[in-house]
Amino acid sequence: MTMSLPSLAKACDRTGVSDRSAAVLATSVLHDLGLVSPIDRSKVIDRSKIRRERSKTRKELQQNDDHIDQFDHTHTGMEGVFFDGRKDRTLTQVLGDDNKYHRKTLTEEHISIIAEPGSSYFSHTTAPSGSSKDIAESLVASLKERNAKTENIKVVGCDGTNVNTGHIAGVIRRLEETFQHPLQWLVCLLHANELPLRHLFQALDGVTTGPRGFSGAIGKRLVTCSEQPVSSFAPVQLTEQLSSVDPKE
Repeated sequence: MTMSLPSLAKACDRTGVSDRSAAVLATSVLHDLGLVSPIDRSKVIDRSKIRRERSKTRKELQQNDDHIDQFDHTHTGMEGVFFDGRKDRTLTQVLGDDNKYHRKTLTEEHISIIAEPGSSYFSHTTAPSGSSKDIAESLVASLKERNAKTENIKVVGCDGTNVNTGHIAGVIRRLEETFQHPLQWLVCLLHANELPLRHLFQALDGVTTGPRGFSGAIGKRLVTCSEQPVSSFAPVQLTEQLSSVDPKE
């Protein structure tokens, strides 16, 4: 398999899929498309191929980013900054009591930053914690590191969590105080649409016990909902065609 697979490498890094799992999935797709067969195995993708592609794609992206920095040190056209973060388990080296470094897995807040207009990748940063203060300071430090002119930034976009949108100490509010001018808030409405359903579910079934855990009877049965028997019921027959119903009545 000598073809380059940059899109597959980017998707693997973005989703956190292992080299072995990525190789199995990619080869299975090629088999379904008829490009891999017991007779022709030239396009079989193994985990070593995935590892090489991921390493090569990372270097190319880093070189391209460095090349852009050589010609654009001010980001004068940047008028909006969009950011989003998630907590990832990161393998790191920690100095122990024996003065030796040991591997340890830490949960870190990783934040990606997008520049507008153009929706182009700007930078990424790691906040010490998920607090609004640490996130805002990490964003400002990243902007200063790339010599972005904060006085030209007019728009900030993010999801609608309280950490970001708090009117007293949220991330956006802290950015406005740092930039010393108001910003146009572009908050994701998908998060807002989830809130009514979330509060309804909590009222009916109780609060959650974690990202994937439920405390009530309904939530606990969701894990095995596909295995539950279907109860007998009487279907409701419509007396009128839906096309004849006036939506204004």
